Amino acid sequence: MTSVSCSPHAHEYASASRDGAIAPRARLVVSPLLVARALALALVAVAPLQAQRADSTSRDSTRVLRTIEVRGSATGLGQVRAGNAISKLDVQLAPSGTSPLKAIERLPGVNMQGADPFGLYEWATRITMRGFQSSQVGQTFDGITLGDMSYGNFNGLNVGRAVDSDNLSDATVTQGGSALGTASSNNLGGVVQYTSADPSNTRGLSLRQMVGASSARRSALKFETGLLSSGSTAFKSYLSFSRYDTDKWKGSGERFSPARSGLFAQNGLVGGAGEQWMDQVNWKAQLLRGAHKFTAYYNFADKKESDYTDLTLARFNQSGRDWDQFASWDAAKVAATSSNPDQAYFHSAQGARRDHLAYLSADFQLNDRALVSVKPYLHTNVGAGDWHAPNYGSTAFSPDPIYFRQTIYDTRRMGVLARGRFQFAGNDLEVGGWLEQNEANITRKAWRMKNYASSPVVDFSNVLAQFFDRTGDISTRTLYVQNTNTFAGERLKVSYGVKYLSIGADFTNNGKTDAAAKLFGDPTRPNVSIPTDGGLLPQVGLVYSADRDWQFFGNFSQNVNAYPYSPQSGVYNTNATAFDFFKDNTKPEKATTIEGGCACARSALRRRWGCTPSTTTTASSAWRSVR
Repeated sequence: MTSVSCSPHAHEYASASRDGAIAPRARLVVSPLLVARALALALVAVAPLQAQRADSTSRDSTRVLRTIEVRGSATGLGQVRAGNAISKLDVQLAPSGTSPLKAIERLPGVNMQGADPFGLYEWATRITMRGFQSSQVGQTFDGITLGDMSYGNFNGLNVGRAVDSDNLSDATVTQGGSALGTASSNNLGGVVQYTSADPSNTRGLSLRQMVGASSARRSALKFETGLLSSGSTAFKSYLSFSRYDTDKWKGSGERFSPARSGLFAQNGLVGGAGEQWMDQVNWKAQLLRGAHKFTAYYNFADKKESDYTDLTLARFNQSGRDWDQFASWDAAKVAATSSNPDQAYFHSAQGARRDHLAYLSADFQLNDRALVSVKPYLHTNVGAGDWHAPNYGSTAFSPDPIYFRQTIYDTRRMGVLARGRFQFAGNDLEVGGWLEQNEANITRKAWRMKNYASSPVVDFSNVLAQFFDRTGDISTRTLYVQNTNTFAGERLKVSYGVKYLSIGADFTNNGKTDAAAKLFGDPTRPNVSIPTDGGLLPQVGLVYSADRDWQFFGNFSQNVNAYPYSPQSGVYNTNATAFDFFKDNTKPEKATTIEGGCACARSALRRRWGCTPSTTTTASSAWRSVR
């Protein structure tokens, strides 16, 4: 597949899919230079090649394997809780490279806020579902937890850094009680489950190129091996690379800290690096042997984003939406000594993240009624957040009104997901668990300028202060069991089960680890342990099929939201003298959810009222108590 698209910020773009469907085309006047670059890249695209060793069967061919598992309906039919979904087509209709978070905002009850048209600027990204914040909504990718989705995420990563949006298959949003097997410790208000696309059965090479306003451009190359088979064994995989660049749609951004070497990084792929950029590599392979399936996945993401200034309502009313960081060092100095030093800062504020995410998955079909799945995974993250910060009139460590501050992140986590499903004597029994060990280290430092009066250039040999250096060792354990029975000629399905959640959290004050720092700002903070004991969390649900089109469902569930465990902003950041009081007088948030509703197939609405919705329609109401 070859497509060239022009995107004015987040408007629709034109592309040709494999089945020939054409997405809406935006009208945009772009510079001749950008068009020339796009056409040059498009000319080297290679049309999909016919698989040499695979039959010319469809993508969903089961010539080699029989189906080993049926996924539940993403649109609600047959489920004991309300669910909505976006498909791969929904993702493809968005401009190339758009964050999956922008795609799910179209679903009922989901609100996504951001400062950029692609939804990639993580500092401003906020998701709410029925009033619950991002930190209270569980999010997973291929079953692996994405953590609390905070900006300085200590236990996961943003979904845009976990998978290239071109390789996203679908996303399911459950706004009531989530399934017992969900690998999340913060799914108080529901869960969003993202799934990567499987490799195609057809060999091919594709190139996608996007150009747009604010020097936006994205190049994406993907190679599919196609299905390679021999007897009862088959293999297929894909490898993709994408590079995204854009300048800010308002203001500007400039990096002052040293950059790590990378693929294209600061050099850029086409026309130099933008003020926002990201390199991403995805590889996924599947080995199919008889009824068993083995999957390997690897993701590399390297990203830098320049900040937009945060606007208060008063500032917005006074200066308008285009108010942003100062490109002038003199203007930044004036603001830093004013009565409102937070009105804006020098335009060096930026965030950088580099992630490696990998997993292996084995699905063993023991027989027609027994399935066992195991998925170990590994995730590492390093990153930094920079800005020229005002000292707010204090000269305790910074003799100048502005100093350069950097927060440094280093996270390593590994875990395993396991489940078994067994059908016997009218029972559909599922047991499973999730184990994760996470080590998150965060430190923060300050440097002085080389010549504050004339230049913002930083003297990285002059360390004014090390504010803190903290490590959180967080171990998560969940176990669950669930059974399903059917009655009334299989028209009534009842599911019931229980989950156990336990989290150990040990925090260490590493002390002054930079000998060059003139000041250490966290000398008295003790090492502490603050566990979360979620106990046993029950769940009961039922779904009744009145006929082939109409179903009624109900669900009761309990969930616990772990304490905020970020070493820099969570419970360990409270007053050091209050830890004992905190542990003796607080409990983690716990939600009890009762949900009921109905779901109907679109064919029923077409017959009754002549309308044809694009998906199954689900109506639900939920009562939730949080304490």
